[in-house]
Amino acid sequence: MKRSYSVFSASASCSYSPRIEYDVFLSFRGEDTRNNFTSHLYQALCQKGIYTFLDDDKLERGKSISPELLKAIEKSRCSVIVLSENYASSRWCLDELVKILECRDAYEQIVLPIFYYVDPSHVRNQVGSFEEPFHRYEQDFTQKVQRWRNALSQVAGLAGWALHDGNEAKFIQDFIIEVSNKLGAALSNISEDLFGMDSRLEKLNVCVCARSLDNVHFIGICGLGGIGKTTLAQAYYDWMSSQFEGCSFLRNVREVCEKNENGLVYLQNLLLSDILNDFPTKVTDIHKGMDMIRSKLRRKKILLVLDDVDNLDQLKALAGKNKWFGCGSSIIVTTRDESLLLNTYIECSIYRVEKLNYTEGLRLFSHRAFKSTHPSKEYEKLCEQVIAYAGGLPLALEVLGSFLCGKNVNQWESALDRLKEYPNKEIMKVLQISFDGLEETVKNIFLDIACFFKGFNKNYVIQIMGDCGFYPEIGIGVLIDKSLLHVDIVDRVWMHDLLQEMGKEIVREKSRNELGRCSRIWDYDDLSHVLEHNTGTKVEAIVCCPEEPKKLVCDFEAFSNMKKLRLLIIRNLALEMRDGHTLNIEHLSKGLRFLEWHKFPAEYLPSNFQRGGLVQLKLWLSKSLLNNPIKPLNNLKTIDISHSTNIRKFEDFRVVPNLEQLILEGCVNLVEIHPSITLLERLTILNLKGCICLQNLPKGMGLLKSLEVLNLEGCANLKSPRNLTVKKLSCMITNESTGILATWKEGRPKASS
Repeated sequence: MKRSYSVFSASASCSYSPRIEYDVFLSFRGEDTRNNFTSHLYQALCQKGIYTFLDDDKLERGKSISPELLKAIEKSRCSVIVLSENYASSRWCLDELVKILECRDAYEQIVLPIFYYVDPSHVRNQVGSFEEPFHRYEQDFTQKVQRWRNALSQVAGLAGWALHDGNEAKFIQDFIIEVSNKLGAALSNISEDLFGMDSRLEKLNVCVCARSLDNVHFIGICGLGGIGKTTLAQAYYDWMSSQFEGCSFLRNVREVCEKNENGLVYLQNLLLSDILNDFPTKVTDIHKGMDMIRSKLRRKKILLVLDDVDNLDQLKALAGKNKWFGCGSSIIVTTRDESLLLNTYIECSIYRVEKLNYTEGLRLFSHRAFKSTHPSKEYEKLCEQVIAYAGGLPLALEVLGSFLCGKNVNQWESALDRLKEYPNKEIMKVLQISFDGLEETVKNIFLDIACFFKGFNKNYVIQIMGDCGFYPEIGIGVLIDKSLLHVDIVDRVWMHDLLQEMGKEIVREKSRNELGRCSRIWDYDDLSHVLEHNTGTKVEAIVCCPEEPKKLVCDFEAFSNMKKLRLLIIRNLALEMRDGHTLNIEHLSKGLRFLEWHKFPAEYLPSNFQRGGLVQLKLWLSKSLLNNPIKPLNNLKTIDISHSTNIRKFEDFRVVPNLEQLILEGCVNLVEIHPSITLLERLTILNLKGCICLQNLPKGMGLLKSLEVLNLEGCANLKSPRNLTVKKLSCMITNESTGILATWKEGRPKASS
């Protein structure tokens, strides 16, 4: 059976009636209901695709009803009259009512009165709140009074809806059904495989109806490749095109412009031809085309769809400004990059296409794979795997469903196993279009997040990417705009599973035959192979954090060929050197920016980094680590060697002049902090928690003018420092038993214990 959704025709029921432009005309007393009941009713009508005229006070109110309003009544299939307490006190409303009933008689227009907390008999007999206004009218408008009275009596005699119990939401819901039935909603079939389209069409229509009907609407349909943007735009175009004077659907704008040097000129000609019915004049220049569109379409109410836009120039050439089009026009743009719309149009509604839910996805996939809405029983478990893999992406469900159609269970199992190693090329090709258009630094950010940091805190990712020189605040914003990344409510970065798979595949593609040519390594087995064979000439980043503790045997010079290594994070992984050697840390890349290694296997801190290279140094639980002098590291911001039990003291802090964080938590054998720490003008955090052997802080701690956090919790043997005053210190954590509070000057922040 074909699936369908409702669309409300604009054709008239009488051959002599005016050309229909609206499904419904709303007549109401603004002071009574504009900002409550009528507003809610109007939104509900719009959401159901019922094209409704609402007088928004832009039609100037004078002594008599305006010609524009009279025309709007004539061009409506149905009039809904909200008869409220003060309806009769408005001569404007009474004139509307007379006109509405004239159209009912002349054109068989549908009239649906709503008695909004008024008694129909009061309307019929003009008593109660409908009586007093006529005392005034009898004196000044004697010629109109009888027509107004007759109109009220007539409308009160029609079958109407009365609202008295206050449940307005339920009332509106039921009334919308009645309007739909009265209008005789025509059915417009959409392709049976477009599951989940109804709800998305309604949400899109909310965006369209959100602005005044007199304005030109710019609506962006945004989302990642394959999410269904074009399909949704086409369905909406088919649904609503009858409401406009002219329509044009310009497909594949990006592709047309890429393949044709004069692609924009071609599209301008196509637009003019669609709207003006084979417009004879041919545009030969982009700027002339812009002038032509503006001059020929500025008084026409049109529906224009610009499909797959990826460049500002495309928008400027085809729909540059709202003044180019007539009042009530809708310009719909499908794009992967919503920043294009926000940078082009002052007012623009954005609809972000949602993924299919499990039920919708299963029905779409089953339609492709089995030509049915449900899978065969023996395939149910396999279908669950496919639905999970596709992650609600219609493109993936369609491609995989078509590919698996007609294959037996064994072939399905083989195909799904292969997907784990080799993603489907057709799906990856569509997704990669957005990636290919990125600048190099943004590509690096995307690949790092795809390979390492999906689901991580945004600030943590920004810190690491910034340390690598990638300008992450800008880059992450670009990725979000292009629907390649999103940030959840707890500030974690995420991407669609298939986008992550695409990123990893881009990395793997360059190293199919030799893992050492891979730019990024995240897999334990891959890292083991590279270190065992002493390759890795192209490796830029390693983040290996297996869930269970693992061991890795490698060569003394395992990192010697990784000249491009900028990022190294190793957790839950113990490296053992062949022949009992210790790791030669001197072979680490001089370009390394971020080093985090739990249970660091070397005995010494790296000493050969280039000046200004390393930014973050985190060597937790490094029990073999001893004291040693290191060369100047002018860019080093963080040293974190928490729980490194062999550290007794630091030789000199002058080699790290720009240090901002020093974390020595749990260094239980630390006995001395070198006096040169007082030279660290940028130090903001000093964490000495659990340093149980530490007895004294260096003199002159007050010179740490940037210090904000000092953690001395658990420093049981620390003696109370003298004159401990630090200008910016806002948080001091300690144990009251240490007595450190004794020298805390009056007016300074209190320590927490």
